[in-house]
Amino acid sequence: QSNIWSYWRNVDINHLYITVHQGAGVFAFPSSDDSVLIASNLMYSEFLRARRCKEDAFYDRLNKTAPHIAAQASSGERIDRFYSGCTRSFVRRSHGPGWALVGDAGMKKDPVTAQGIATAFATAEMLALAVHCGFCRGNLDKELAEYERARNAWLMPYYHFTLQLASFTKPDKEKAILNRALITDEQGRAQLFGAVSLTYSPVDFMRPENVNSILSRN
Repeated sequence: QSNIWSYWRNVDINHLYITVHQGAGVFAFPSSDDSVLIASNLMYSEFLRARRCKEDAFYDRLNKTAPHIAAQASSGERIDRFYSGCTRSFVRRSHGPGWALVGDAGMKKDPVTAQGIATAFATAEMLALAVHCGFCRGNLDKELAEYERARNAWLMPYYHFTLQLASFTKPDKEKAILNRALITDEQGRAQLFGAVSLTYSPVDFMRPENVNSILSRN
C-alpha cells in the first residue's frame, strides 16, 4: 500500500483512529506540538496515478472512507504540505563474503504492522551474535548463512501476515466471523496484537484449534 498524509491543528483527535474498507484506508493520530496527522491509504496502482495530484487523491480517499474525519480536517487548519510514501515488500539474500543485511535492507514489510524498528533491532542482535560466533569458531560464512536461515524461520510468517493485512481485501465468511468474535474476546485480541508486535506467531493465531477456541468463547 501507499500513503499520502499531512498535519492539522484544531482537529479533535486524541487517539489512534484507523478505518479500513476494501482496497482503501484512512488513519489519524495525535502528533507533536498539538498537531494531528491524517493519512489516506492508496493501493500501489492508485498511488502511481496520484503522484502529480496528491492533494486531490488524499481528499477523495478521505471523503469516501472516513467522512467524519474529513469534516474535522475541513474545519481545522492544515499546517504542512502533503507527504507521500510507497512501500514495496521484498525478501533479499542477506549475507555474502564480507557483508550482511539487517532490518528493512534484508526484509521489507509494509508499514501497516509497524514492525520495521523492532525487526531492525532484533536482526541486528542476531547478526552480531552470528559474527561473534563466526570469528570464534573460524567459520564466518557458515554463521552468516545460519543467521539468514534463522531470520527467515522467525520472520517469514509475520511477512506473509503483513502482506495479507496490507492488501485491504474483504474478509471471507470465515474471517468475518472470526473478526466479529475478536471484538469481545480479550485473549484472542491479545494474540492478534501479538502477531502485529512480533510476540505471537501468526501461524499459531490462525491454527484451526486456536480459531475454534476463540469462536467457542463467544
